[in-house]
Amino acid sequence: MPPKPVSYKGKEYGSRKELCQEYGIDEKRVTGRLCSGWTLEEAVETALGEKVTNGIQTEYEGVQYPSLSSMAEKLDLPLSILQHAYYRTKDIGQSVEYAREYASRDMAVWGKEYQSLSQVAMVFGISHYHLVSQVREGVRLQEAVKKALETEPVQFQGKTYEHFGDLCAAYRIQPANVYFRLEYGMDLEEALTRPVKGTGKKNKVTYRGEAYESQIDLCRVYGISVLCVREQLRSQPLTFLEEFDVLNQMKERLGMGKEEKLRLKTLVGGLFEKGTSLYDFPLRLTYRAMGEEELENSFKCGAPAGIGEVQMLITVPKKKRRRAVDRVLMRRRIREAYRLNRNSLKRAVAASESVRTLGMAFIYIHGENTDFALIEKKMRRLLSKVEAAVKGKDKNAVKVDDREEKEDVKGKDRGAGEGVNKGSGEGKDTQDGQ
Repeated sequence: MPPKPVSYKGKEYGSRKELCQEYGIDEKRVTGRLCSGWTLEEAVETALGEKVTNGIQTEYEGVQYPSLSSMAEKLDLPLSILQHAYYRTKDIGQSVEYAREYASRDMAVWGKEYQSLSQVAMVFGISHYHLVSQVREGVRLQEAVKKALETEPVQFQGKTYEHFGDLCAAYRIQPANVYFRLEYGMDLEEALTRPVKGTGKKNKVTYRGEAYESQIDLCRVYGISVLCVREQLRSQPLTFLEEFDVLNQMKERLGMGKEEKLRLKTLVGGLFEKGTSLYDFPLRLTYRAMGEEELENSFKCGAPAGIGEVQMLITVPKKKRRRAVDRVLMRRRIREAYRLNRNSLKRAVAASESVRTLGMAFIYIHGENTDFALIEKKMRRLLSKVEAAVKGKDKNAVKVDDREEKEDVKGKDRGAGEGVNKGSGEGKDTQDGQ
């Protein structure tokens, strides 16, 4: 964009930069002064340190004020709010009324008073923009803070958590207990880190070499309901730890937690920029293995909690399958094929000393539906190649010649759109890895 010409004291200049060079003043300083309400003459000819006000002389109710800061001080108004309102409306009367209304707002959250919304956002590690938008819509400040904690990412002690539940899980405390402590007058750090007071005798348990304070603490760490375990004990002649181990092994073998889903934009972008691709028609797999140091350096404030050792996402392009029902069907089949054959790869990543996390993206590249048996066959081959690469046996990704497979697909995927094959072991999951 070409610079705009500037006219000053009857002389034309090609740009503001030329004007500043002639008068020997920094262009950025002049720009900042103009944004603060100075006239062009004041901005150019006022020497550094000569003028300490912001250059906006105002009159309100018959009283002359040399600057907005002096007005805010004498009328006991928040300066930043007054300045923002005046720069937006250019009406001092409306600006004063808005600042007074803002100052009269209740800035109390769980019994504690705060000076501004930015301070509230900083204390609770939430988005200032989200907080302001909620308050403008008429939502009470405490309700807006609680909603932001439960639905938006939360920053706490240099780490980013997906939401408030993840933050509480990292410190092994129930969200309800944290809210109760906040209402009691504690700050967020104390509410999260203060040990839970004992409510009676606890039976310590040991599971997989780790000691836990109680059965509830053990279930909380592994994300299994203690009521579910106790309910199973009614019909099973097992001890609590034996039944818990059965449920935990079933969860590890069959379940796919949110830590296995690749969602963070930073990791997804890095995967497609620096990942390695493998082809086995009708699937394309892009994967990227990252070490601990590389993962930490990918984020400004360090890696957030909840990043699993193996993460995946599934994409079925709309240009390949136009109908939504077909895209959902293929995502389900790919996801189920991965779920049933991923354990060997997970063990290889867990045993690797150089790999902290492995990200994978499965992309469906066929223009027609494919039956589950063929997808599972190709999934096994792709995962075995990735496993070999993780173990160091296959350092160079080799593309599979899929010309023969296309012939096989055309004969097998006719009528695959009727539904998921019976007996394939597919679950009822409807979400993909994104």
